[in-house]
Amino acid sequence: MLYVLSLIITLEFWHTWASLVKNFFMVGETEFGYILLLFFVLIKVVLVFLVLVPAIALQWMIKKKS
Repeated sequence: MLYVLSLIITLEFWHTWASLVKNFFMVGETEFGYILLLFFVLIKVVLVFLVLVPAIALQWMIKKKS
């Protein structure tokens, strides 16, 4: 699900954000792709550790009580 959302966001806003970042930060398009890839990897890691891990821990606590 998150991969599809990342793909949609990337394809939808690539031309707009790529040109803005290239002009504002003086970054080439290849570096922008690398930065975008790192950004989405970071978002996935944060979502896993901030959302998924506590949800699994909560589920295990509920199962242990019953």
